[in-house]
Amino acid sequence: MDDEPLVRELYADILRTAGYRVTAARDAAEGFAALKAARPDVILLDIMMPGISGLAALERIHGADPDLPVIIVTANPTSEHAIAALKAGAHDFLPKGFPPEVLTRSVQRALAHGRLLAENRQLLRDLKRQVSDLAILNAIASLFTSTLEADRVLALALEQAQQAVRAEGSAILLLPEGTGELTFAVALGGKAGPLKGLRVKVGEGIAGWVAASGQPCLAPDAPRDPRFLPRFDGWTGPETRSLVCVPI
Repeated sequence: MDDEPLVRELYADILRTAGYRVTAARDAAEGFAALKAARPDVILLDIMMPGISGLAALERIHGADPDLPVIIVTANPTSEHAIAALKAGAHDFLPKGFPPEVLTRSVQRALAHGRLLAENRQLLRDLKRQVSDLAILNAIASLFTSTLEADRVLALALEQAQQAVRAEGSAILLLPEGTGELTFAVALGGKAGPLKGLRVKVGEGIAGWVAASGQPCLAPDAPRDPRFLPRFDGWTGPETRSLVCVPI
């Protein structure tokens, strides 16, 4: 974002020559419109622009997207401007008149910094998910050592498991010895009510296949899976898209 056409085109040419895709904006308003259309990997922002200043634009950008690297450029570099820009979250502060390699190096560093931030945030999300999953597993384990009735234990354990995988519906099927049939012991979500007590032959449907083979099954497009049995496997409703079934 820069209100000087010649400077704006110069920066764009330098970066395009270096292999980057560039969207040029003549002021903050035009830049914000471009941001709504597509998130850039880095922003080059003039500190002195008509209307919304570069510092005000920087604060707005980082308020919406703290991980988006912003490089501030100015024709009047002062220590006050530099301090204000860095305090507002600028990744770099460049005085105008720099050679092309200074700009490209700054952009490279900003991109590397942005990738590192994104990776760290993903690691944090993964860690939080693992902690949540461990808490759920601990809760399930404690259920099986409780004095609750078996049906209640299964229902509570299924609730915890469904929460862990964020499923729309879930069920536990038991295989009474010598019957050759799976019985719906507990079912949650979807059209679960009528399922309790229903039986599925071993080898029939996805659940029956898992019981017969002893292997887990992931069906990402369940209705197209040849093992799919609509009257049982489609019990979550017509919107059933994917199924996971594992032996326990």
